[in-house]
Amino acid sequence: MQFHICSIVIFCFWTVYLMIAYWTHKQQICSMPAPFHGDSLGLWSNTITLVNIISALLYFITWYKVKKIRGAHFFKNNTKIFTSIAIIIVVEVTSWFISSILIDLSEIYVITERQPPFHYVACLFVSSGIAVKCVVYY
Repeated sequence: MQFHICSIVIFCFWTVYLMIAYWTHKQQICSMPAPFHGDSLGLWSNTITLVNIISALLYFITWYKVKKIRGAHFFKNNTKIFTSIAIIIVVEVTSWFISSILIDLSEIYVITERQPPFHYVACLFVSSGIAVKCVVYY
């Protein structure tokens, strides 16, 4: 539990550090990665990608462990547990993962002047994940 809280706090401080350390005065279009200037966008996006890979791995391990003890009498609702884990992986982790991968790829393959529209498209996945979050957790 303490590791989880510490990792969240560290990630939050890392995000704020990137926004402040790489800040430059410029006109910008409002989008998810807009607060990140210069190299900070790549660093932040790579961090998000790493966090999502670790999250997906932890969800998969949890799913596997639950599946392994499937025969236990106290897990009468195995199907609901598997379905819940699968939905959370698809909606939560995948939406952020796809967006961060698209932002990473835009830093490599898209010229700087055309990145803002590409970032809007990339952020649609995150926005969709956020929009359906209440349904997923319900």
